[in-house]
Order: sequence, then C-alpha cells, then structure tokens
Amino acid sequence: MAVMSALPSPIRPVTCLSGMDRERLILDHAPLVRRIVGRLLVVLPQALGKEDLLGYGTIGLIEAVDRYDASYGVSFESF
Repeated sequence: MAVMSALPSPIRPVTCLSGMDRERLILDHAPLVRRIVGRLLVVLPQALGKEDLLGYGTIGLIEAVDRYDASYGVSFESF
C-alpha cells in the first residue's frame, strides 16, 4: 500500500493563463488561422464560406488556448 501512495498522480492541475496572456496568445495566432483558412478555401467546396471557416478556426484557437497548460514546459506552438 505504501508504494501506491508514493506514485505521482497522472492528473495535473490546469494552470490558467492571465486574461492578458490569454488574449495575447489568441491575437498572436489569429493570423495563422486566417492563413490556414485561405489555404483551405482552395480545396474545399465553395459552399463553405470564408467567414464560417474563420469563425470555426477562431473557436478552435480559443479552445486550444484555454486547454494549454504552460506548467508542462511546452510552448503553445508545440501544443
């Protein structure tokens, strides 16, 4: 039993970014979303609008920033 209590927990607490750090990450990576949308517009059906894709990409970026945990020592770009 003593061995089990010495094992580290596999679940790490999420380290929340400050509001300014969160906003900075989103703004710094928004051009990447626009670039990817531009590349996708060439190969995707025309029924998908640019504004819709930008919206989906931005939501994905915001969700990624919210899930990012800097305490792992990995840059956001690698995450």
